[in-house]
Amino acid sequence: METSNLDIPSCDRILSTLSGPSPSLAEFKVGVDNVIFSVDMEQNHLLVLLVKCPPESSSGEWSLPGTLVRQGESLEAAAYRILAEKLQVENLYLEQLYTFGGPDRDPHQAPDNLRLRYLSVSYFALVRSEAAILIADSACQFHWHSLVQLGLSPSTI
Repeated sequence: METSNLDIPSCDRILSTLSGPSPSLAEFKVGVDNVIFSVDMEQNHLLVLLVKCPPESSSGEWSLPGTLVRQGESLEAAAYRILAEKLQVENLYLEQLYTFGGPDRDPHQAPDNLRLRYLSVSYFALVRSEAAILIADSACQFHWHSLVQLGLSPSTI
């Protein structure tokens, strides 16, 4: 392959663009958030499972079911753990979707406290809502929401 026409920056050129002292390394927590979809066959609507926990443990708003990854746990195992804690279901489809990691993506994090950052790895799952039994949780509510109710359409997701 001809490489003479490629503009690949050298390490020296990259380093010369950096000025001032290098910032300290951020400490990271890694979370997994599951987008769990189903279909309401009677209404012909796409559904998403959302969770609402008390304000003292979360934002108090409807959100995606999620968790922090435990020491020694894989991302996929954490995603399956969320499903096992929230649903009794067989034959589901689960796939990694995207990783979110912007420094200002968490509106609850103080701007002056950016040393601790949160990476969120999202997974999506497809389940049959009639075959998925929601597991009762005394602290949090779980509910299937229609994307239409949320003002979303499949094309905007």
